[in-house]
Amino acid sequence: EGAFDRSQLEEADIVALLGIPSPNPRLFAEVLEKVKRGGGLLVSLGLRGDPFAYNGLFNPLIRSRFLPAESRRLYGIESIPLGRRDDSPSFGYHYPITSSDTAELLLRSGETVLGAIELVENGRVALFGIPLSDAENDLPYRPIYLPIVLQAMRSIAPPRFERDSIVAGESISLASFFRERQSLTIETPTREKIAVHQSDPA
Repeated sequence: EGAFDRSQLEEADIVALLGIPSPNPRLFAEVLEKVKRGGGLLVSLGLRGDPFAYNGLFNPLIRSRFLPAESRRLYGIESIPLGRRDDSPSFGYHYPITSSDTAELLLRSGETVLGAIELVENGRVALFGIPLSDAENDLPYRPIYLPIVLQAMRSIAPPRFERDSIVAGESISLASFFRERQSLTIETPTREKIAVHQSDPA
């Protein structure tokens, strides 16, 4: 919260609250006003989140609810809008979500909903019941992680953004991924491996 710059709120397309135990109610109200006008909000409670605080701040705008954290281990996830499964990840600490009948489901482990999107007037809010951090779970290293996050971000982005910003066959620059390395190996969905070099990062 101390790093939040209110002057940038109007320019922000999406606000992400990650691992904040209980947001300041006044600040949260400002963010929700931004969402109502067409912005996006992504919330992941992390390891110390207070689900009751978030539920109270969302009420009555959002009918989906975070439940108290559970430590029982969940195995395997399903990305509902993408129809993909990945049985390798496991989650120890998570917040189950009770989703409303109007929510768009994103992520589930068995019958436990872990991700959902809710409409808030002209904007959208993505709720994740798992930490979106590679320090707290192994999801960021799974093949299903990036599609799930991209789906969520596209869903909550303001309408002026195109939903499908990348088309098949289009060259994509990977320049930002070259830090201390000269080349990357990219694996396609068909398991084909492609070498991409820093001198030609597309």
